[in-house]
Amino acid sequence: MLPTVFKTCVPREEILAGELSLDSFAAKLRLVVQGKAPWVYQDPTTFFANTFATYGLKTLIAEVFGRLVS
Repeated sequence: MLPTVFKTCVPREEILAGELSLDSFAAKLRLVVQGKAPWVYQDPTTFFANTFATYGLKTLIAEVFGRLVS
Protein backbone atom coordinates (compact mmCIF):
# COMPACT_ATOMS: atom_id res chain seq x y z
CA MET A 1 0.00 0.00 0.00
CA LEU A 2 1.28 3.46 -0.89
CA PRO A 3 1.75 6.04 1.87
CA THR A 4 -0.78 8.86 2.00
CA VAL A 5 -0.01 12.35 0.76
CA PHE A 6 0.00 13.49 4.39
CA LYS A 7 2.94 11.20 5.11
CA THR A 8 4.95 11.98 1.98
CA CYS A 9 4.47 15.74 1.57
CA VAL A 10 5.78 18.31 4.00
CA PRO A 11 4.41 21.86 3.72
CA ARG A 12 6.90 24.69 3.32
CA GLU A 13 7.80 26.74 6.39
CA GLU A 14 5.72 29.80 5.40
CA ILE A 15 2.64 27.61 5.17
CA LEU A 16 3.26 26.02 8.56
CA ALA A 17 3.85 29.46 10.09
CA GLY A 18 0.68 30.88 8.49
CA GLU A 19 2.72 33.48 6.61
CA LEU A 20 1.88 32.55 3.02
CA SER A 21 0.50 35.51 1.12
CA LEU A 22 -2.15 34.81 -1.51
CA ASP A 23 -0.34 37.37 -3.70
CA SER A 24 2.45 34.81 -4.02
CA PHE A 25 0.28 32.59 -6.20
CA ALA A 26 -0.03 34.97 -9.14
CA ALA A 27 3.01 36.83 -10.37
CA LYS A 28 2.37 40.25 -11.81
CA LEU A 29 4.80 40.31 -14.71
CA ARG A 30 4.96 44.12 -14.70
CA LEU A 31 6.33 44.03 -11.15
CA VAL A 32 8.83 41.31 -12.10
CA VAL A 33 10.14 43.43 -14.98
CA GLN A 34 10.34 46.50 -12.72
CA GLY A 35 12.16 44.52 -10.02
CA LYS A 36 9.35 45.19 -7.52
CA ALA A 37 7.80 41.70 -7.33
CA PRO A 38 8.08 39.55 -4.18
CA TRP A 39 11.50 37.92 -3.80
CA VAL A 40 10.16 34.50 -4.81
CA TYR A 41 9.64 35.88 -8.33
CA GLN A 42 12.88 37.88 -8.52
CA ASP A 43 15.20 34.95 -7.92
CA PRO A 44 15.00 32.30 -10.69
CA THR A 45 16.46 29.55 -8.48
CA THR A 46 13.85 30.15 -5.77
CA PHE A 47 11.04 30.50 -8.30
CA PHE A 48 11.76 27.23 -10.07
CA ALA A 49 12.42 25.40 -6.79
CA ASN A 50 8.90 26.35 -5.67
CA THR A 51 7.13 25.95 -9.01
CA PHE A 52 5.81 22.76 -10.52
CA ALA A 53 6.42 22.94 -14.26
CA THR A 54 2.96 22.17 -15.62
CA TYR A 55 2.29 21.58 -19.29
CA GLY A 56 0.86 25.13 -19.49
CA LEU A 57 3.97 26.68 -17.94
CA LYS A 58 6.26 24.69 -20.25
CA THR A 59 4.20 25.82 -23.25
CA LEU A 60 4.31 29.44 -22.14
CA ILE A 61 8.08 29.36 -21.69
CA ALA A 62 8.59 27.67 -25.07
CA GLU A 63 6.37 30.23 -26.82
CA VAL A 64 8.02 33.23 -25.15
CA PHE A 65 11.55 32.11 -25.92
CA GLY A 66 10.50 30.98 -29.40
CA ARG A 67 9.30 34.50 -30.16
CA LEU A 68 12.36 36.13 -28.63
CA VAL A 69 14.75 34.21 -30.88
CA SER A 70 12.81 34.79 -34.11
